[in-house]
Amino acid sequence: MSKILFITSRNIINTSGELRLIKNRTQVLNEKYGITKDFAVICNKHKLKSKRELIGNNSTIYAQGFLKYNPFSFIFQLVKFNKRIKKFINENSYEAIIISGALAVFCSKLVYRKKNNKSKMILDVHGALEELVEFKTKNRFSNIVKQIVYNFLKYLERKNLKYFDSMFVVSKALEDYMIQEYNLENYKAYRIPCSIEMSSIDLSTNYINRKKYREKYGINDELLFIYSGGISSWQCIEETVSLFLEIQKRLTKKKCKLLILSFEAEKLRHLKSDKSIILDSVSADIVKDVLCAGDFAFLLRKDYITNNVAFPNKFLEYISSGMKLITTPYIFDVANMVKSNNLGTTITNIKECHPELIDYIEQGYKYGEDFDKRKGLLASLSFEKRLKPFVKDIQ
Repeated sequence: MSKILFITSRNIINTSGELRLIKNRTQVLNEKYGITKDFAVICNKHKLKSKRELIGNNSTIYAQGFLKYNPFSFIFQLVKFNKRIKKFINENSYEAIIISGALAVFCSKLVYRKKNNKSKMILDVHGALEELVEFKTKNRFSNIVKQIVYNFLKYLERKNLKYFDSMFVVSKALEDYMIQEYNLENYKAYRIPCSIEMSSIDLSTNYINRKKYREKYGINDELLFIYSGGISSWQCIEETVSLFLEIQKRLTKKKCKLLILSFEAEKLRHLKSDKSIILDSVSADIVKDVLCAGDFAFLLRKDYITNNVAFPNKFLEYISSGMKLITTPYIFDVANMVKSNNLGTTITNIKECHPELIDYIEQGYKYGEDFDKRKGLLASLSFEKRLKPFVKDIQ
């Protein structure tokens, strides 16, 4: 049985988007290709004391915690962490060693020196480091610190790329960005987006869920718009609500409501006074079922490098639900897929509601009519299909 060592500083301890992506990839590698993983994670000590979510799938996990904002604690724990990594490498024969997360890159040189000749080294890239500096806060000191950290991590990434054979990326845009940013030549990239567990959808099941949850939320013949996700400013929740209210004013043929699904729904309770806005928080395992109730999904982002190269978890959940998307051209891969498959519309200015958007919404569509396209897209982006070239290269 093939084995992989996964070294990371990402949060694979508690429920999170990072864990979800890594866990789903691990499941497919184990169930479809018989590959197991040893995980070594160095992270904030506080995360180790919080409620954990297990990765499972015949994997093992070693965690080393450090005190956040304490560089001495990090250095001390990193030394211990490196010793454990040496032990892992000495005691196992790994087909591949994956390094994921900015702080884990510190281990690149050590791994390169200690690994056997057959072990391939892969850098797991989830996004651009510009995320640290593109979204400014009102705290000037915090912005300065983030700029310093960004410069250091950028240097670290550039310096250590020479140790890797290839990289995982979540989008074509991210692959293009890495190649251009670091002048990479003949550098292999495995494009593995944030996919979902199912690689296909069943229309009859979607109809059942659609009826069930439209009844739950009191939706009759109204159009239901859905926003699903967190409430961070970069996710454009305020702009989404404002755009919906403007759409509501201008629609003449239909009434409409907005369903906001968020684990932070309570922080939006000021919106409860508007009867056209529904707030709810549901468990992660039924989100995909609830989404079937909707007609249009919002996935709005502004023009930042962070967004340009991203592949939001929600995108394929929206696709599998049957909803049409209202998105922006600034998530490059998403915008291209929406346009080429006619799965929605893009708007350039999220602060304005143009007549073209109202026309698009009012022309309507028959739910389920494009499910063959959706199935094809989901199949092409499935973890099983996207991981196959990587598995072939290491076995």
